[in-house]
Amino acid sequence: MVVSSTRLNKKKKLEKYWEGFITSDKFDLSQLNSTIASSWQRCKEAEVNPLGGKCDRIFGRDRLEQLWEANRILLEVAAPVIESVYYTVQGSDFMVVLVNNEGIILKTMGDYQTLSSAERLNFRQGAVWTEDSVGTNAIGTSLTSGIPIQITGPEHFCSHHHVWTCSAAPIRDPEGHVLGCLDMSGPYDKMHPHTLGMIVAAAQAIEYQLRRELSKSELELALKKLTTAVDTVNDGIIYINKDGIITDANIPACNLLGLSHGKLKGMRFNHVLGGDIASGCLTAGASANGEDFIISAPPGRLVCSIKTITHNNGTIGGAVAVIRIQKNGAKGPVSYCTGGKMKVAGGPRTDTGSGNGLVRSSGGVSAGTTSRQANPFNGIIGCSRPICAAINLARRAAACSSTVLLLGESGSGKEVFATSIHMASDRRQGPFIPVNCASLPSGLIQSELFGYSGGSFTGAKRDGQQGKFELANGGTLFLDEIGDMPLDMQANLLRVLQEKAVMRVGGSKMIPVDVRVIAATNKDLFQEMQQGRFREDLFYRINVLCIEIPPLRDRGAGDLQLLTQHLLVSIAARLGRPVCKIDSAAMEMLAEYHWPGNVRELANVLEQMLIITDDDVTRVEHLPRYLQKSARDSKGLAGQVSCAPEESRSSNPVSTLEQIEKQAIREALQCFGGNISRTAQALGIGRNTLYGKLKKYDLND
Repeated sequence: MVVSSTRLNKKKKLEKYWEGFITSDKFDLSQLNSTIASSWQRCKEAEVNPLGGKCDRIFGRDRLEQLWEANRILLEVAAPVIESVYYTVQGSDFMVVLVNNEGIILKTMGDYQTLSSAERLNFRQGAVWTEDSVGTNAIGTSLTSGIPIQITGPEHFCSHHHVWTCSAAPIRDPEGHVLGCLDMSGPYDKMHPHTLGMIVAAAQAIEYQLRRELSKSELELALKKLTTAVDTVNDGIIYINKDGIITDANIPACNLLGLSHGKLKGMRFNHVLGGDIASGCLTAGASANGEDFIISAPPGRLVCSIKTITHNNGTIGGAVAVIRIQKNGAKGPVSYCTGGKMKVAGGPRTDTGSGNGLVRSSGGVSAGTTSRQANPFNGIIGCSRPICAAINLARRAAACSSTVLLLGESGSGKEVFATSIHMASDRRQGPFIPVNCASLPSGLIQSELFGYSGGSFTGAKRDGQQGKFELANGGTLFLDEIGDMPLDMQANLLRVLQEKAVMRVGGSKMIPVDVRVIAATNKDLFQEMQQGRFREDLFYRINVLCIEIPPLRDRGAGDLQLLTQHLLVSIAARLGRPVCKIDSAAMEMLAEYHWPGNVRELANVLEQMLIITDDDVTRVEHLPRYLQKSARDSKGLAGQVSCAPEESRSSNPVSTLEQIEKQAIREALQCFGGNISRTAQALGIGRNTLYGKLKKYDLND
């Protein structure tokens, strides 16, 4: 681009002003832009070298990661705007820069040649681009003055910047506080006055989106406050959609039913409490509001009241159920469930406790009736011997306060076990704080676990921040993937476990904590310890009670069927789709697969099947291709030994669905000691259905 004579004359005049100012203490700046003149004066007072310009204040990767996290929302909102601005000027030798309110560069995007030129000045991520660091520049001067500004050529205080033109505008939050600055820099001869207008518009776009995000955060905070208030009441509250599927529940409801929030969400309300209460109320509408029902169900006898939610047009959109432990009171008319329909008897009736789904309405409970809280481990789906053995150990862990080590492959359910142990322990009223040690950056893991004091580093909150140990005080801290924790952090963790106190980063006092630690890993910690990757003293500290969670492939066809049925209902509810059946060929293929990703992989496979099917039956073609290929490879291997005698091949046939079902029922009965109610609940069927299958498969003994 040819530089106009007017621009050249202006540049020469500015060069004379600049030379006069840096060589004289009493140079007249009245002819210079007042903002530039004030900035030059500040730079001289700060003793910035006018003949330099290369930044020597640069933060390393660890500090930069902390800054990214501290400015996460700003970066997320600004990223698409920065890309849009850059693609508009791409190929014109410009770069776009985002800095925080301290002038530290968080993100750059630009043409290769421009980024290379900037690199020679250390104009890159982590560099401090303030006036007292690199002299007058659009970024630093905009942050100092609080206004958009364009600085070109010799207007820069440092001579190395005279070949640059820069345009910057501050970014403010809704209260007017400066969060950072957006800048566009490039060669002086490419300077255009419209560049500043583009940057101002881009900064305003970021501010607008920030307002929306902050409004969203405020709404989420209000919802969190409401959720917290709902969780503090003693009664259980369950939200049900119009199809009778549980969409949410508070903590007391989870405690009363002995199910984790993740397990409860997505289940059918009638499957959880028995009978057909929800369907009856959703059908009856407002006429059913206010009735109390006494539920005789596997979780225990509970008082349940359901109120429907109606739209403005009168249609029913769902319901809210309130459950509480049964108390003694007067008798009343009885409502009871049988054959999937709700019926009402004309007079008083006493609940015999026979487990037939009997419920009482509009009255209290007969004298002498007791209630119990369900076992939280009922939320772990499965009845095979390996999973029952793990559950039995977990029950023992819940009854003590010792540190627990959970060993299991990825996706096998380690966090489900940890949550169940917490909910069954005397710490159930305290917090359960999960931490994935593998996902925390090495530079942040100490402040995440132990917290930090105010002012301990640039960007730290003024009042500091609690770490996970403090947040878990009085409850349980779940350290997942502990085998990936750095060695230096292992030493700090060991000290906290021994002293039962933490010291925040940058702090000077010990803070006592009462925390029960449950650790988990998919690694062989003993081998890691022998190879020097895991501390021996920490290994013996956390390996007090070790629970091995079996992989899905070792749990048998019965568990696979139970998990498949449970997950189908849960995933269908989340996707808003009807629950589908799986045909025999597809089920056979699922049973033969080795499941390296365990329950998590099974859930993903079932979700794909539900998404791509067009009817109420999923088939082999709906399975992922890798799983179909695995089945074909297995059959091909079987074909290679087809020359074996017919007697040999027939001695180990493929199990039929009836054989799988029979084995699942047998294992469930063994797991629950022959208890029909608990067995039926675990299998997801009614008691009468179970009795029919016991007769069909001759399992009555």
